[in-house]
Amino acid sequence: FVFFFQAEDGIRDVERSRGLGDVYKRQGLINWVFFLVFTFLIFIFVSSKDYSFMLTVSSMFQVFAFFMILFMVLQTKSVSGISLHTLICYLLVFIFRTIAITFEQGFLPEDASGDWFYHVMEGLGALITIVMILLVWQSSRYDSDFDSAKSYYIAAIAFVAALIIRPSISRKSWLNFCWIFAFYIETFAIIPQLMLFVKKGGEIEDFTGHFVAGLGFSRVFSFIFWLFTYGELNRPSNSVVLFSAWAGYFFMFMQFIQVLVFADFLFKYFMSLKKGIPLNAQTDYVQSLKSCLLYTSDAADDTPCVDLGGR
Repeated sequence: FVFFFQAEDGIRDVERSRGLGDVYKRQGLINWVFFLVFTFLIFIFVSSKDYSFMLTVSSMFQVFAFFMILFMVLQTKSVSGISLHTLICYLLVFIFRTIAITFEQGFLPEDASGDWFYHVMEGLGALITIVMILLVWQSSRYDSDFDSAKSYYIAAIAFVAALIIRPSISRKSWLNFCWIFAFYIETFAIIPQLMLFVKKGGEIEDFTGHFVAGLGFSRVFSFIFWLFTYGELNRPSNSVVLFSAWAGYFFMFMQFIQVLVFADFLFKYFMSLKKGIPLNAQTDYVQSLKSCLLYTSDAADDTPCVDLGGR
C-alpha cells in the first residue's frame, strides 16, 4: 500500500484547524485511489481470475479500513470517535478466521490469491487491530462513556449461534466452529461503532467515515460472492450440530443483515462525498427524538420528551 500524508505537524487537538478537514478528506480520497490501483494489480498479477477472488477483495477492504483508521490516529494523536468494542470484535474475527483457514483449505478462496495472499491479509488485519486496541485502550481521549455496546455481549451471542448452527465444510467440527463464530461476530461487530457515532451527536470524522465505509464495502463483496455459492454450506453434518442442513440459508440471512446494517451509512457516505458536506450518522428519527429530549438528569437521557424542570 502507498499512502500520502501532508497534514500539518503538531496537530494534537480533537478540534481540527481551519482547512485541516479538507486536507484529511483529500488524503482519504487519495488513499482510496491507491487502494483501488493496488487491488487491480493484485487481480492482474496474483489472482487466477476466479470468482472466489471476491472473498480476497472483501478481506482487502477490511485491512484497508484498519490502515485508514490507524494512520488517522497516528496523525491526529487522538482516538476520539473510535469504538474499542468494535475493534475487539474484529480482532476476534481475524483470529478465529485465521485459525480456520490455516488448518482447513476449504475455507480459502479457490482463486490463486487464496494460496498465500489471503493469509497475509487476515494476519495483517489482526496485527493492525491489536495495535489499534492498544492505542485506544491507553488513550485518555477514548470515549468510554459513549462506547456502550459491549463486545462480550456480541461474542456471547455469536458463541451460542455457532454451537447451534454451523456448516460442515471441514471434517473437524472445531474448525467449522471457528470459522462461523468469526462470521457471526462480524455480523454485529460494527454496531458499537455506529452507536458511538449516534451518542456523540452524529457527526463523523472523515477518516473514521472512510474506516466504516471500507468495512461496509467488504461486506458487500462478501455478500455478492456467497449469494451464488451459499448452497455449499447446506451439507448435512454427521456431528451433533443442529440445523446443519440449513446453515447456508441462515448464513445468507446473516449476510443480508450485515449489508442492511451498513446500507444507511454507505448511503450517507456517498451523499457526503457528492455534496461535500460533513458525514453524519444521525437518522431523521434519532434527530427528532433528540430534539424532544430535555437533559435534566442521567436517568432522563434515554427517555423521550421528559420534562423534570431541568436546565
